[in-house]
Amino acid sequence: MAPLPFTDVPLRALKSSYKKHIKGFQSEDKVRQLFLNRGFHLIGQRIRTPFSEVDFLFRQHGRYLMLEVKSADRFSYVSPRQMRALKLSFHYFLNKYNAPLRAHLALVEGSKINIIPDFLNNEA
Repeated sequence: MAPLPFTDVPLRALKSSYKKHIKGFQSEDKVRQLFLNRGFHLIGQRIRTPFSEVDFLFRQHGRYLMLEVKSADRFSYVSPRQMRALKLSFHYFLNKYNAPLRAHLALVEGSKINIIPDFLNNEA
């Protein structure tokens, strides 16, 4: 009998990746609801730009808010590469909408949501 082409090791890795993916979706749902409850209007979710995918773009009182969501309790989960890509996306939206734009980071740990305002050190 020939051995099976897959072992349980890759399957465990797949299950772990799937759980992280689901956790990310759940975190995004919590953050989306929080900002909708605060009176923001959702412009888009998981928006692809030429530079990165942005979790959310909201609008309130003529101002735009770009929001990145992380299922973590530390800012360090945003890699330097991702920071560069998000900064480029920030400028992409600035040019596209020609309106005030801020970029916040939402860190979700369980039921707790911590918002880090202007995490790209940009405000226009």
